[in-house]
This record gives sequence, structure tokens and C-alpha cells, in this order.
Amino acid sequence: MKFGILGGTFDPVHRAHVALAEAALRELKLDRVFFVPAGRPPLKNAGSVSPARHRLALLRAALRGRPKFRILLWELRRSGVSYTHHTVAYLRKRYPAAEGYLLIGGDSLKNFTRWRRWTWLLRNIRVVVGRRPGVGLGGVPSNLRKRVIFLKKKLPAVSATEIRRRVRAGETLNGFVVPAVAGHVRRAGLYRR
Repeated sequence: MKFGILGGTFDPVHRAHVALAEAALRELKLDRVFFVPAGRPPLKNAGSVSPARHRLALLRAALRGRPKFRILLWELRRSGVSYTHHTVAYLRKRYPAAEGYLLIGGDSLKNFTRWRRWTWLLRNIRVVVGRRPGVGLGGVPSNLRKRVIFLKKKLPAVSATEIRRRVRAGETLNGFVVPAVAGHVRRAGLYRR
């Protein structure tokens, strides 16, 4: 089996997340992609992240009808800060014979050397990068660039920060998220302030 891991706060999940997973499925011939919502992300303070129940509902709405995409609740259920190396170790133990791929965006690659146990990650899982327009590789060490796989398909220029700004401004989310995600954001009153 070949699997991908796509982690994050998914606050909210958007078209670039789904496009990254779809591109990895196609280009790397993955059997499934695990979307892993962070319980307590290390780089964000707890009050700035929407409650897990909403982020989970948004993920379920975005992934409905996509059987190769699975939501892994492991980080939401465990205590402590959510570090990627914990999740990779958990999935390596659960699927010892599988090939694993960590899916990240180009913006995450720029900060990858600040991740906890980043060299361990490079030794224990293949890192796959999806690039979005406007996110260059300046500042990424060349030795790191040589150790990752870059997907051919470019990702849409969408960010959770822009989506939250659009909600606060009363602007449409068309083209940024799937309609079911926009509906949940509206019904739950998310991102209004």
C-alpha cells in the first residue's frame, strides 16, 4: 500500500488542500490519503483555532464522495501538542510494509527546517511538495530541495487566511471552498470576527 498524509488545522479546509491530495493520488499512484486535523498545533495559540468539531465537519463536507480520502482522528484524540513526527511514527507502526508520503505545500517547505525532528521525518517518510502560485522557494536550502518530491500540478492560489478574511468582509467563497464547506461556515457563523 502507498499512502499520503496531509496534516493541518484545516481552518477551513479549502480547494488547495484537496488539489494537493488529488495531485498526489494521481502522480504518485497512492492508494489513499489521510487528512489529519491537528489537535493542538504547535505554531498557533489555542484560542486562534476553531473548535475541532467544526474543523472536522468542514473536512467531512469537503471529502464527501471521495473514498480514497480518509480522515485520521488520531491527533484530535491524543493529548499534547500535535507534531507531525508523532503521526508519521503512528502510521509507520500501523502500516509497516506501506510506503508513506508526507504532503505539504510550498509555504510549509519554507519553514520545514523549523519543524520538530525534521531530519527524522526526511529519513522516515518521503516529503512531497505542492506549489501554489506566488509561493517561491527562496530561503529553502538546496540540500532540502534535492530531498523532496515536487508535484507537477500547480495548486490553486487559495489560503485559509484569505478565506477567513473574505468571510469577515462578507465576500463570496465561490472558487475557494466546495459549496458544502461554505454552507457549514455560514450556518456555524465561523470566521466572522
